[in-house]
Amino acid sequence: MSIVPIAFLPLLKRTASKGSADPAWKAISWDEALDTISRKLRKIAEESGAEAVALVSPHPAEQASQTALSGSTDWLTLSAAPIRYLRKLEIFSERFKTSGYSPVPQFENEELSNARYPLRLISAKWIVYCHSQQRQLPSLHQRMPEPLVELNPRTAATRGIEEHDWVVIETCEGSIQARARLNRSLAEDVVCSQYGWCDDSHGNYNNMISDTDFDPISSSNTLRNSRCNIAKAK
Repeated sequence: MSIVPIAFLPLLKRTASKGSADPAWKAISWDEALDTISRKLRKIAEESGAEAVALVSPHPAEQASQTALSGSTDWLTLSAAPIRYLRKLEIFSERFKTSGYSPVPQFENEELSNARYPLRLISAKWIVYCHSQQRQLPSLHQRMPEPLVELNPRTAATRGIEEHDWVVIETCEGSIQARARLNRSLAEDVVCSQYGWCDDSHGNYNNMISDTDFDPISSSNTLRNSRCNIAKAK
């Protein structure tokens, strides 16, 4: 077994105030960098509590090199009990909090068992067109003359759908028709349709999504998250 030494980029510390034309970077050692980070994290923990800081834990294989650099992992401890390694970083938004929203992302577990609409409908913009633009150009229209919808081959097989079949995608808001395209990379409960087509009878994605259901923070609609079903067109 051979041990390959790890190469690190030099560490630089800003010595001028933020916003200065010249940051006046100064090279520092790893010990100084870890001490600086430790001091600032401890200050945050003392002022706002240990839960105000989230840390990203390295892969277990990297723990040895981390310990070798710092001498120990004690500098990661902000309270009497060490922080649990979550392998993720959460961004805490003070503005969201003061506005009455959750300051960190929260997963809302919607009802997944829906007999009428068992599939999840998402959408994607294809490189041929720019949203709803340029669809009248002959050269582009020749490359993609009809709206497409992608689904997993197994999902298609259970519904008697084959490549290039006309299919109907239906949600509680409405339905459209599109050509089927099989895509093994999609999950079996996911259908990926296209938006930007304007024909109400073929491909107008707006017919399938709500015009009243919007995210309260971003104002985004359900363009990429709806429940649907898909069947071969008659």
